Amino acid sequence: MKSGLAVNLNQALIETLGNKITETLAPVLALQQPFALLDFPNHPNVGDSAIWLGELAYFTRLQQRPCFVNQVRSANLAALRPSMPSGVIFLHGGGNFGDIWPAHQAFREEVISCFPDYKIVQLPQSIHFNDPAAIARSAKVIERHSDFTLLVRDLPSYDFATKHYQCEVKLCPDMAFALGSLVRPQLARKELLLLLRTDKEMVALDRSVIPADAEIADWLADDPAMRQQLVVPYFVALMRLGIKALNPNCRLATRFDLLAQARVQRGLKQLSAAERIITDRLHVHILGLLLGIPHALLDNNYGKLSRFHEAWTKEAVGVTCCSSLSQALQQRLV
Repeated sequence: MKSGLAVNLNQALIETLGNKITETLAPVLALQQPFALLDFPNHPNVGDSAIWLGELAYFTRLQQRPCFVNQVRSANLAALRPSMPSGVIFLHGGGNFGDIWPAHQAFREEVISCFPDYKIVQLPQSIHFNDPAAIARSAKVIERHSDFTLLVRDLPSYDFATKHYQCEVKLCPDMAFALGSLVRPQLARKELLLLLRTDKEMVALDRSVIPADAEIADWLADDPAMRQQLVVPYFVALMRLGIKALNPNCRLATRFDLLAQARVQRGLKQLSAAERIITDRLHVHILGLLLGIPHALLDNNYGKLSRFHEAWTKEAVGVTCCSSLSQALQQRLV
């Protein structure tokens, strides 16, 4: 099956998942109600930036933009209330709900604790904890908040959340699906890309079975020239904002948008250079699906990909969930 055909055959699935996002979020966001979007992923991981752009794409279709944004490293939560005296706080989605990535979980719990009088919505997450004490701590924080909604990306996360947390829990696809179908930015120039994790969610794989001519990579490194290349687009964007550019949060949101766009474009080019892909990264799967690139899935260290595939994408054409690297290499998806 050729890559271009995959876009057409999976278009209905992509639209269905986008519609599911709208259906799930509509009851928790009143039109024209101010909102904040917190925890910008200011790191090179392409997948997190794809989620951020999907979140913005969803809100933009409603003709809305966040009036307050921040990142974990310089959260400045004290500035939120003066900037937005009332409204909804959205927490960025992803796969960091739990104790694998503790800085993001600590930030999440701080926000829930500091703003008991705001409606807070956690955008779709996968949940994984190793420490029972961390589960208990998060449960207490959530229990004390009167209006917290938790969106999750898979059924095990849903079962976990409904068991441990006293809040509204909803099943929702990953926000990157709000981007819709994407066009490959370049033609493939190689047969196979293995885009495999090199972080703490990686699983040891028998790499001796990988063909010598296959490319092995991750997507955790920014282009060294990226920030310099964004200087001119940043000032052009500020000029278009006009008087709004005087607002520090508008300037910050503009910088975040450009960083996320640059990172996702890097990832799209990396994926589009291959006819087929093997990956243990969830957003290689999602962006590969949106681009129409056939690919095989391997799990991370707690089953995130197979859980998501089972919930949302098991009917996708040109996608196979595999139990081993050898099995993935045997799949002829093109």
